[in-house]
Amino acid sequence: MRLALLLVMMMGAGMAESAASAATCSPADIAATATALQDSRFALSQLPPHAGTSTAISPRTSSAITQTKARLVDFVTAYMGCQRSTADAQGIQVDLSRLGWAKAPDPNSSSGSATDGFRADPSLAFDVRPFAGGLLGVTARFGIPCGGDTLLMLFQIRGDDWDEILRVQSGPYRDLADAYQDFDYAISPADDSGGWFLVEKHLPTICISVSAAITYSVLRMGPAPSRPRHLFSGHDPIYWGGEDYGRLTVDADGFEIRFHDDGGDRAEPVEVVRAFTVSGNSVKPAQRSLAE
Repeated sequence: MRLALLLVMMMGAGMAESAASAATCSPADIAATATALQDSRFALSQLPPHAGTSTAISPRTSSAITQTKARLVDFVTAYMGCQRSTADAQGIQVDLSRLGWAKAPDPNSSSGSATDGFRADPSLAFDVRPFAGGLLGVTARFGIPCGGDTLLMLFQIRGDDWDEILRVQSGPYRDLADAYQDFDYAISPADDSGGWFLVEKHLPTICISVSAAITYSVLRMGPAPSRPRHLFSGHDPIYWGGEDYGRLTVDADGFEIRFHDDGGDRAEPVEVVRAFTVSGNSVKPAQRSLAE
């Protein structure tokens, strides 16, 4: 109880008033889920180093990653249960980062090498973005061996509360290549009927390489936040030695993604443009440009 009261004081008077007025709000739950998240991140970072360049991981590491994602969902859900419709994205990001003990990656330290093994660094970063139609996206990126994984929780204002309506995350995996490294997303403007779609892109986590495959997909709301409707998925070779992780542009009728290919037999990689139209649940290639 003392921890819950301290948490309310940390969150400020405005959130304390929200906590008193919302039936789904529990400062004690926020405190408990934040502590559980911290514990799972620490346990993941303390696992034996991941040796070699292979991205296959042990069941123990796989379980620790899955648990960390589940506790991230619990923490964000508990926190958003105490937010009212007047909450702003920047304030939410600051709160999540502080209460969740977020930690930026240290650019001066290395998580390891192929010889010594790679540890999961204890980094955690939240990003919160507002969108039209009362939508709010919360992404959480956390460290895993050789890189990071990311999950997205999309909320919408309903009445005076934020309800989760769509979640994007990697499934349980035994290979780091299935993680959502360098994740980004965009949401289309609503059409005449109020419908919209989400486009996400990510790269795999790899231990040593400058070539990989960029994966991108189109989703709409599904029967549950954790079960979105997948309309389309594509992937292409990508060169990320120049820190080009792909760029998304979305409008009401489709989307475009730009990236540099792996070069093949050429001396230098070249920019690739993939454009698609989205109509209802149909996604088709298109010849167009949405970029500047």
